[in-house]
Amino acid sequence: MKVRHCPRCRGHRLFQTGAFWACADCGYWITQSALAVDEARSAKNPIPSVPSASGF
Repeated sequence: MKVRHCPRCRGHRLFQTGAFWACADCGYWITQSALAVDEARSAKNPIPSVPSASGF
């Protein structure tokens, strides 16, 4: 099963509700087609990781 990331909070808890995907962490809702477009864009331009507060 593919793990889908929330476009808003980047959490790993998206679940399908029929026509939409919803994030269990932040409550964001997105359609399957919009999610596919967002995933394609992020694959081409990945978000850089944020360093931790300790610098490591």
